[in-house]
Amino acid sequence: MHHDPGHDCSHLKEALADYLDGDLDTELCRELHAHLKDCHPCRVVVDSTRQTIRFFSQERPVQLPPEVQRRLQETLKTRILPPEEP
Repeated sequence: MHHDPGHDCSHLKEALADYLDGDLDTELCRELHAHLKDCHPCRVVVDSTRQTIRFFSQERPVQLPPEVQRRLQETLKTRILPPEEP
């Protein structure tokens, strides 16, 4: 069976985090396994997400140089915080 381009895979997106965390109920997990068997684009999403999680979970925090920290904080303040009133 091939992936039908008109098929709606949104149920995978909704269940992806629970699936990858192992928190998906048994029946939905079976359905997802069956879907992944036949849907290459969804398999790519799941595999890429797993690899990303694996990669970043092995990383240690990186200490930013002071100048980079300062610039980052300034940028975040100007883009996230509302301007201060005079």
